[in-house]
Parts: sequence; C-alpha cells; structure tokens
Amino acid sequence: MALEYPVTEGREDVARVDQRGWLKTVAANGKGVRRIRRSLTLDTAMQVGLVAFTSLGFLLTALKFPQYGLIANLIAQVFWLYSSYWAWRKADQIGIFIAAIGITLIVGAGVINYWVLTPR
Repeated sequence: MALEYPVTEGREDVARVDQRGWLKTVAANGKGVRRIRRSLTLDTAMQVGLVAFTSLGFLLTALKFPQYGLIANLIAQVFWLYSSYWAWRKADQIGIFIAAIGITLIVGAGVINYWVLTPR
C-alpha cells in the first residue's frame, strides 16, 4: 500500500512511499522518478526524546525517586519546548508553548529545590 501526497502546490507531481520506506517522487508526465530514502529527522528525534524522557521522569517519580524524575523531566522539557515552539509557529498553537515554558520553570524550581537547596 503506497502513501500518496502532493509534492508541490500547482504541480502534478506525486510522492509515494513504498513498503521499504523509499520516497518516490513521480513527475506528472511519468518521467523523472527520484528515490529518496527516508531517514531519522530532527523532528522524529525530538518526538522520541519527548516521549522517552517524559515517561522516564514520571516512572522515576512513581518509583519514589523524585529528584531523578525531575532531572529526566527537565531534559524532556528541551524536547517539549522545541515541539511546542514549532506547533506555535506552524499551527498557531501558542497555548502549548506558553504551558511548556511554565512547566519548564516549575520543573527547574524543583531541580533547584532537590539538588541545590536541600542539605545532604
């Protein structure tokens, strides 16, 4: 099953993704097929990091290691800020970006509380 979508507006080029993950761009006249291998992009890496570090942070907090959960969540905030910034710029989702900034400040305060202000 091939996935099809227009490559550029105003032209009849069509891109198809085959079973092996190759992206094929076919010109409207059927000539000039280009094959591009889909690879790990920055957006994909950011989404993987977002899920991994957020989940790790919640898991560590649930396992009674809140100080390490906060560190994992602070790392996750880098991915959240990147994703929410682009959600704002591309889809006008400013609320997500504002919430991510607020959560980053709160998690940062928690890290300071556990790692800087707490006597050992």
